[in-house]
Amino acid sequence: MGNKSRTDRYSRRRKTNIVLNSLIGLIVIAIIVVAYSIISSPEEMVEDLAQTEENDQNISGSDTEKDMDSSKESGEAIESDESDEVESNTEEESIEEEPSEEDSMVVDTESNDPNVVETYTNSAWEPVGTEQSGEHVSIYDTTHIDWTEKLKAIAYATDLSQDSMTVWRIENGGSPQHSVGVVSSGSTIYRVYLAWQNDQGWIPEKVEVLETNPYN
Repeated sequence: MGNKSRTDRYSRRRKTNIVLNSLIGLIVIAIIVVAYSIISSPEEMVEDLAQTEENDQNISGSDTEKDMDSSKESGEAIESDESDEVESNTEEESIEEEPSEEDSMVVDTESNDPNVVETYTNSAWEPVGTEQSGEHVSIYDTTHIDWTEKLKAIAYATDLSQDSMTVWRIENGGSPQHSVGVVSSGSTIYRVYLAWQNDQGWIPEKVEVLETNPYN
């Protein structure tokens, strides 16, 4: 009887030890798992955080590049508009500063000569140029270069081609460096006053439109 009781106690104790050892083993495993989780989690968190920051930087960089591109395009558009505006203003100023021949023309219908229908001058007229050199002498020989340059100045003042105008007379205009020429085109008769400018040639001074041809 006594031996049986001891055997039972030993058996129960053994079972208890097995249970306790199992529990201890489970607790140790749990501790190891928790410890590993604690140790590994910060690294993963750091990696996740780094990845998140990298993504944010990429997004921010992309937005910045877009903003820079947008600002660049806007700046180019503004610069282009300003350039166009400056160019437009320059063209307008050029137009204002350089009047056309029509704006420069002055028409005067009054004259002491009853044969004059109207007279006009033009501040835009310039010397027609010359091939002559040295001291100028006005020549009225139709084969001379001076005569040819007088015709060029008359055609310039009347806006006629030399082929389309009829030359009636070119004579002295009151001094060695002044001449007067009478030409016609169709039914319109012109009297043109010329002045010589050294090294530049003949320049028109005045044009008169005549009612009748004094040399016909």
